[in-house]
Amino acid sequence: MKRDLDLLYSFITGMKLTAIGNNVDLKNLEELDSFSKHIHEKLDIADTNTMGWFGVIRDKHGSGEEGFNKFFEYFDEWRSGKYTL
Repeated sequence: MKRDLDLLYSFITGMKLTAIGNNVDLKNLEELDSFSKHIHEKLDIADTNTMGWFGVIRDKHGSGEEGFNKFFEYFDEWRSGKYTL
């Protein structure tokens, strides 16, 4: 599999749109909004990027493998502070 932030974003967006279009409730889907806020705070970005977490990570790290890897680094960091497993 190619590690690409654009492909990851497309996958997540497709999953969300398919769930919404088929009236399927995805557990914790709204949590991605909180993740976007975390990214803005972590990277000290004052202006809200209209593309949320994707736009911020892509602008900072690119849409290739670095951006892909940073998504999971930031996501794991955010999740470990938010949830108790």
